Amino acid sequence: MKYLILIFLALSFYSCGKEEKKSDPPRETPSPNPKPDPKPNPNPGDKLSYSDVSPIIERSCSPCHFGNKPKAGFGLDSESKLRKNLPKAINKVNQGEMPPEDSGKPTISSNDQLDLVNWYNGR
Repeated sequence: MKYLILIFLALSFYSCGKEEKKSDPPRETPSPNPKPDPKPNPNPGDKLSYSDVSPIIERSCSPCHFGNKPKAGFGLDSESKLRKNLPKAINKVNQGEMPPEDSGKPTISSNDQLDLVNWYNGR
């Protein structure tokens, strides 16, 4: 009888730990007035330019990270600022921290992230 009670308690603790871990549903925050995606690179072998990737940043990161006083001192409104801050920005996007849910801004798609990384790496 003692063994049955111990087995029951062990299974109870095991199942309790399983129930606590719930994954958050994927977050998709549509913009009320979404801007069309920038044209894809018509020549995939060509290098992307800043003008190819800046609409991605503007769509998801403005106005918070634009201007003279960007949030968290994290400016993304020029080519030099984007080059400086892009690795940290991509990490924040991948962690689900940016853009914040209450911003009304769309998340940056994996294809757009790839374009940003390719631009950053000179591809």
